Amino acid sequence: MAELFARPDSVILIDHRDNRPIACVHVQKKGLSSYIGILAVHPEFQRLGIGGEILNQAESYARSYFQSHTAVMTVIAQRTELISFYLSRGYRLTGENEAYPVLAGVGAPKVTGLNLSKLAKSLA
Repeated sequence: MAELFARPDSVILIDHRDNRPIACVHVQKKGLSSYIGILAVHPEFQRLGIGGEILNQAESYARSYFQSHTAVMTVIAQRTELISFYLSRGYRLTGENEAYPVLAGVGAPKVTGLNLSKLAKSLA
């Protein structure tokens, strides 16, 4: 996480309730786009609309502070419920897929054969 904070044009937005962090999202400028990732909501607060709220904040930040035209993200292709969530929020599948980055230091998956799907949304 410290590495993400140190990157130029990179921010982690955190939602707090009662002085306790309950959600976060990473936004990083990449040219005319912003990469949105690491969106997480504490299990006690899931299904209350907080994920959508913090995603809106990430998109607004990308548009306002980074002047991004597009938001992009990668999602584990097998997590169809997450892909459905992002599709309902205006994202579209780009058709670009890649293997799960086992050697990138993001953790070893508990199952094999995972792939990432790229999604994008216009911020105009």
